[in-house]
Amino acid sequence: MRFTVPLLCALAAPFCQAAQMPLPELKTTYLECERAARAGALETAAVMNCSTVYEELKQRAFGGDAEALFAWVRDQLPLPTPAARSSERAFRSRSSTSATW
Repeated sequence: MRFTVPLLCALAAPFCQAAQMPLPELKTTYLECERAARAGALETAAVMNCSTVYEELKQRAFGGDAEALFAWVRDQLPLPTPAARSSERAFRSRSSTSATW
């Protein structure tokens, strides 16, 4: 998998602050985090950084509404299989019980 600059920022560079990212870059970074997560390519530190991006995006673009963010992700990155949909449901039920991943 080839990573782009926004994803590398989310994965490895602590100086990249989600709160300072322009909204289009924040959206791109989150989608790349989502793609990497679906591919099983996120390590613990990357999950934590992507979680920060998720929270910032949820607040700034979706008014804190996780369901609206999930709907946007589904439009951007359709889930290809029933198993992937099941995975999303499991994530959604976990995220509804906590503020972060």
